Amino acid sequence: MAQTKVYADPAARQAAFRKRQAERIAELHAARVIPAVSSIETLPSRQRWSSLLTNGANALTAARDSMQAYFDSRSESWQEGDKASEMQETLDTLEELITQIEAVKP
Repeated sequence: MAQTKVYADPAARQAAFRKRQAERIAELHAARVIPAVSSIETLPSRQRWSSLLTNGANALTAARDSMQAYFDSRSESWQEGDKASEMQETLDTLEELITQIEAVKP
């Protein structure tokens, strides 16, 4: 059975892809997961750098919190295993990185 064409031609398919990508990026900007480029570029250098460092620390904090919640939700037997010790090392590294980024004064 032949598939029905969703797009008239490859150019239409590519245009739809680009539109979906632009919408996804706009959603991330709105959720402040990634900063809007135009708003960051208008800041003076030190403020821009400070904003970028803050965004980086916020992203690492979100990753750490998510990983910690996953870790805490696992069974005690899992938390005593090798995978848990690897994850704990990663969590400790993330904590160090967050502390170091917050200490940077641009």
